[in-house]
Amino acid sequence: MLGGLIRVLVLSLLPLAAAGGVLEDVWQQAPRQTDRLGLAFPTDDAQAYPALSAMGMGVVRVPASWGRIEAGGHDFSGLDYRIRALGAQGIAPFITLDSNHRRLARFTGQVRNGEPKDLKRWQGFVQAVVERYDGDGEADMPGLIRPALYVQTANEFLGPKNRSGGWAGTDAALVDFLRATYDAVKRADADMPVVLGGIAAFNMDIALLADGLADFEIRQEWSETARTVVTRAELDAPRWRAMVARLNTVLDAAPFDIADAHLYGPETRDALRLAWLAERTGKPVLSSECGGPTTDYGTAYSGHRHFAAVLERNLGVLAAGGQVCLWFGLNDRLKTSYSNRNTPLHHADMSEKPGVVGYRLLGSLLSDGGPVVRLGPRQFAIDTRDGTICAAFGQPAKVLPTDTCHTSPFAVCILDAATRTAQLAPVATLSDTCPDEAIALTGSGLSPLLKRNRQP
Repeated sequence: MLGGLIRVLVLSLLPLAAAGGVLEDVWQQAPRQTDRLGLAFPTDDAQAYPALSAMGMGVVRVPASWGRIEAGGHDFSGLDYRIRALGAQGIAPFITLDSNHRRLARFTGQVRNGEPKDLKRWQGFVQAVVERYDGDGEADMPGLIRPALYVQTANEFLGPKNRSGGWAGTDAALVDFLRATYDAVKRADADMPVVLGGIAAFNMDIALLADGLADFEIRQEWSETARTVVTRAELDAPRWRAMVARLNTVLDAAPFDIADAHLYGPETRDALRLAWLAERTGKPVLSSECGGPTTDYGTAYSGHRHFAAVLERNLGVLAAGGQVCLWFGLNDRLKTSYSNRNTPLHHADMSEKPGVVGYRLLGSLLSDGGPVVRLGPRQFAIDTRDGTICAAFGQPAKVLPTDTCHTSPFAVCILDAATRTAQLAPVATLSDTCPDEAIALTGSGLSPLLKRNRQP
């Protein structure tokens, strides 16, 4: 009771206009775009693309379908339309090459990444795509505004029956396919970064268990009643041995410039996932698919958790040295897995979920281009020109380092992003005054930055 009275008295000393202004600013951000934020899989409706730039996103992942483009004799009109419309919004493409030509590739009935019957013909397609969208002035798409920043193929290559990616051929053929693709990209543009196909979060966690770096349970929900659960004791099963063997074969033998981890499930696992991948490959990392909150681990969806996942997952990727985290889906019209059914940022009618407001806030926090540093479990610091901003998630994380984060006496405590409920709390007593599910933001840079990026 005494603590609560002291808190009320302290808060009452603040100028009410200033206090109310800071809290209102959180929900009214209009950030500049950055290539450190982006999205995977927008819709085909270009009228929705302004929503991406309004969230501060500078990169969007789009597929280049061999089956669709080459079926029409290198008909790029559909992809041109999307890339031109994205460019008009200041957005660069992250191109995922799909080897899904039903006549020219094997296994396309069970995976998206078919095995080309003729690698030279596949290479011709790859070169044509890269040359068209690389912005080097040679055979570029007419009206290209923003060139491609990344090219990728063999999405989620570890699954032999993955209709979103996968690979059903041999491991040796997969390595040959990746080498042929890499060579074709570099012939078209030696400077174009080639991203290895993304490793699904489930498979990333299997790799961590196999290397003895973790001992947690791995879950994947398929429906309300069906799920897969794997523990460290079960890794000797043939399917997991084969998966780990394929992963090691690819990481050891295939050429690529950047490694890719798809990030779902507990955000607290991301630092270990990305550190393992960076160390294992010796390459930079990114996430071409990320999202949350998923329901695999018993966490029910809420608007507040959606908002929190946007902030924590993105900050975690950047703090781990990741180049970008591409959120999974613009709206609920996207076909998703069961456990990711709530991850897209808008409802089907393009009305906003709280994750959209989270992205606008996140874009503002990153708008000065400063580095993001992990201070501790679920704690981050962001450099801005007006000073450091600290962000904390969860009760234990709110005991922030005094030397870095106590540059302002108060923190914004976001209690419920779905209802836009927040309060000011003394930074020295956050663990007592900011509840478990809340998000704390503080630091000398916070108020000036929110003012600078507030909607006019």
